[in-house]
Amino acid sequence: MGERLFVFYITTDLRALLHLESDRSCLMPDRFTFPTRWLAFCLLGLNTWLYTSLAQADEPSFHEGVGVRLELISEYEKVAPGQTFTVGLKLNHKDGYHTYWRSSGIVGMPTTKEWSLSPGVTAGPILWPAPKEVDMVGITAWGYQDEVCLLTEVTIDPGFTGDGILLQLKSTWMCCSQECNPGFATLSLRLPVGDEAVPHQNNVAQFHESRRSLPQPMPKDWAASFQSLAREKGDTTRITIDLGEDAEEVRVEQLRLFSTDQLIHSDLPQTVTREGSTVIFELPWNSFGPKEPESFQGLLVHPPGWSGLTSAAVHVSIPAH
Repeated sequence: MGERLFVFYITTDLRALLHLESDRSCLMPDRFTFPTRWLAFCLLGLNTWLYTSLAQADEPSFHEGVGVRLELISEYEKVAPGQTFTVGLKLNHKDGYHTYWRSSGIVGMPTTKEWSLSPGVTAGPILWPAPKEVDMVGITAWGYQDEVCLLTEVTIDPGFTGDGILLQLKSTWMCCSQECNPGFATLSLRLPVGDEAVPHQNNVAQFHESRRSLPQPMPKDWAASFQSLAREKGDTTRITIDLGEDAEEVRVEQLRLFSTDQLIHSDLPQTVTREGSTVIFELPWNSFGPKEPESFQGLLVHPPGWSGLTSAAVHVSIPAH
């Protein structure tokens, strides 16, 4: 009982630390400092460790959090030795709530996954869908609303001899609306193992659509350049991308770049212009980002989609010059 009370006190302190006042300046880079974020991460990690240390071997596959419901689902209801299959952490957000992408912008923290798996079973990294711009009390960040499924590929060793596997996931997240609510849960699935894998008919469509919407490689006929002259607050970074024939169908005002390394300031506007088939981005520099970036890593998102691609998001990796 004492441990659970201590978890409650830690949670309360963390929510107080991240509570957002109406003054939006409290979360701008010169006020919302790196040490504050680091302290928040530490408190959330401590809270998660205390909580999961109390967990039993088998946990439910779903969790009702503040503003979001999480569920661990599998593409297959029965799996086989040597198989690689996909599982997903499905998040259903209530109206007005959001969680965060792998790079949340100037506020927020990404959802995390930590796996405990049966011997002979391994899991890959999160396959992140493209984010959207989300509003945190007037601050623009990068994250998810409504429903999103964070996919992970799981592989069973060909020599596996058991009759079942246990997939146990410890997850942490930050769900925000008018205030931020740190969350943590342990979810689990037990799947039987046999000679032949059997798809889970209730989940097939979910995984098909989630996989189709994942960011895709940049088309080979595109050409891009990246020039970073930003050194002080208010400076910009310039990225140019020649879209070739795809430029004719692009709505420039809907294009957005999202950086995976905090290079772009999420709460300042991106200026996008077009010259022929080339789009030119003037991007506000984020003082939390790398000081001497060697490349730009991120996503180019065009919500109406791209010709020949199933996703509205394209991976962008551009060396600096």
